[in-house]
Amino acid sequence: MGDEDGMADLKKITRAELNEILALHQGALTNQRGGRLANLEFHDLANEELSDIDLSRADFTGASLQHAMLAKTIFTQATLFCADLRVANLRRANMTRSNLRGACMRGADLSDAIMVDADMREGVLAWHDGTASQFEHRKAEISAAIAARADFTGAKMAGSFVAQTDFTDSVMRNANLSGADMRNCVFVGAQLDGADLSGATMAGADLRSADLSGANIEKADFEGAELTGAIVDPEALSAPELSAAIKPSPNAEKGEQLDEILAAHRQWAN
Repeated sequence: MGDEDGMADLKKITRAELNEILALHQGALTNQRGGRLANLEFHDLANEELSDIDLSRADFTGASLQHAMLAKTIFTQATLFCADLRVANLRRANMTRSNLRGACMRGADLSDAIMVDADMREGVLAWHDGTASQFEHRKAEISAAIAARADFTGAKMAGSFVAQTDFTDSVMRNANLSGADMRNCVFVGAQLDGADLSGATMAGADLRSADLSGANIEKADFEGAELTGAIVDPEALSAPELSAAIKPSPNAEKGEQLDEILAAHRQWAN
C-alpha cells in the first residue's frame, strides 16, 4: 500500500492517539456513554502491538497492519476489507464473521486462529486521490502463511490465492474454496469434509490423512496432489479430477491395515 501501489498515503497516528481510539472502542463494546467503535480505515498500523484486545466491529478498511502483533485479538465481525496483514502475528486470533475481502495475509501466522464464516473473497477497494475516485480489484491472499489448526468452518474463500500455506490439522468444513489457488498447500490431517473445491487448483497439495468426504471436487486440479491416507468418497476416487493425484493402491492400503492388525495382536499377546 501507499504511493508505490498507486494509492493515497495512509494516515499515521501516534500511539497515544491510537490508545484513545482503542479506549473509546472498548467503551462502545461495553455500552459506556461516549464510547465509539474504532474507525481506522486507511491508517498505517504496521508493527503495532494490538495483541489480546477486543476489536470486534472495528473498521480497518485499507489499513496497513504489516508485521503487527495481533495474537489472541478478537476481530469478530470486524471490517478488514483490503487490509494489509502481511507477516502479521494472528496466532489464536478470533476473526469469526469478519470481512476480509481483498485482504492480504501473505506470510502471516494464523496458527490456531478462528476464521469461522470469515469472508475472504475478492474485494474492490475505492479511494479518492484528490482529483478522482480510484478503484482496485483485489483477491484475498493467504499465501506462504501458517494456518495450522486454524478453524475455517464455513469460510468464504472463493477465488482467493492461498498457495504454499500450511493448513495442517485445520478445520475447513463446508468452506467455499471454489476457484481458489491452493497449489502446494499442506493439508495434512485437515478436515475438508463438505468443502466446495470446485474449480480449485490443488496441484502439488499434500492432503495426507485429510478428510475430503462430501467435498465438491468438480473441475478441480489435483495434479501431483498427495492423497495417501485421505478419506475420499469412493466415487470421487475414480473421478477424472483425481486421475493425476498420488493415490495409494488398494493392495498397499490392505497391507498397511494387515500390518497394524498383526502389530496390535503381538502387543496384546505380550
